[in-house]
Amino acid sequence: MGVPVQGCAELKTKALAAEPQVAAGSLSSEKNAGLFHAKTAITAPAVVAGLGATMNRTMSWSTDPMPEGITLDALLENVQWDREAKYWGGVAAKVTDKGAVSWAGGARDSGHKVYDALNNPDTDTGMQIRGRF
Repeated sequence: MGVPVQGCAELKTKALAAEPQVAAGSLSSEKNAGLFHAKTAITAPAVVAGLGATMNRTMSWSTDPMPEGITLDALLENVQWDREAKYWGGVAAKVTDKGAVSWAGGARDSGHKVYDALNNPDTDTGMQIRGRF
């Protein structure tokens, strides 16, 4: 993706660019497919799991709702979705001895780490996925 700061609005823009037949602002499976085709971190099972659990907090029936005044857009605004070790190493990906990034860990192994990083922006991992080192 190559854009340094990407929140929900930027992801929507990238998805629409990847799937031009989708009308602007519409939430559809075609647009979401654009995010997967772009090969962002969202394609990793652990990130899907953590993001899904985070989105669950916005549902009216959630037993762990978002804090008052915090929106999903605001929470995800500065998350770096590029598939780079500096953002996701130790959270949803592993860095090999040669410096390559492995996304082999599954949702069970790393999903909670992603959830914690997404929902706690001021923790070490929360700052890491947002590019604040």
